[in-house]
Amino acid sequence: MVYMRNILTLLLTGLALIALASVPAAAAEAQELFVTQKCSLCHAVQAAGVEAKVKSEKMKGPDLSGYVATDVDTLEAFLRKEAPLNETDHKRAYEGSREELDQLLKWLAGLEKQN
Repeated sequence: MVYMRNILTLLLTGLALIALASVPAAAAEAQELFVTQKCSLCHAVQAAGVEAKVKSEKMKGPDLSGYVATDVDTLEAFLRKEAPLNETDHKRAYEGSREELDQLLKWLAGLEKQN
């Protein structure tokens, strides 16, 4: 019985370490996705060290550090330029998959908003 408990403890510890090791990789992947989807052309994520690359301040969108989406369906329609949000259209159509959008939103929500 003690032998089985030790094996179970080792197994759970190993799984926890694997999960912890994948967190930075997932964050790096989401940050890369943010850049490759060209979100950084208008938006900064200061909490992750991502600066907006806008050509003019008129084009600059909000810093998305710590952004939490409460209605992902509405946000996705807005980003894909299928519906306005707060009477405003998104400037560029998001071309990624729903899974990628979920990954981006999870990453952004996990960051602390910068003052």
